[in-house]
Amino acid sequence: GLLIMTDDGEAANALMHPAREVEKVYRVTVKGPVSPAQLEKMRSVTELEGRPVRKPRVDILGGDEGATRLRFVIHEGRNREIRRICAAAGLEVSRLVRVAEGELRLGELPRGKWRELTRAELEYIRGLVSRPGGAEKG
Repeated sequence: GLLIMTDDGEAANALMHPAREVEKVYRVTVKGPVSPAQLEKMRSVTELEGRPVRKPRVDILGGDEGATRLRFVIHEGRNREIRRICAAAGLEVSRLVRVAEGELRLGELPRGKWRELTRAELEYIRGLVSRPGGAEKG
């Protein structure tokens, strides 16, 4: 999945700090079918382990009897947040891949490969750094 490596602390903070509300998009595969009730439970979660969380956007991308592919959009990305949301709905995650963070996209980059950010991506991050902490919808 998408990993962003930097030695720029301000850039890292701008991407990760919850106040920036940078959207993190994941492709998630869960075992088995997802019922309407399970989907609603994932979409309506407001607390995990006693801490408040913003409701995720969750959409079904497809699947079959053996597995269902989901698209999750979250804003914080706490440790194992998506796995915990799925578990609370009675679902087991078999695969989880971050495909975007704000305007930064994984695209068709092969597994295990890396690339430098484009000029546009660098400008996007600089824009986040210069912003005083308002909402960012990527």
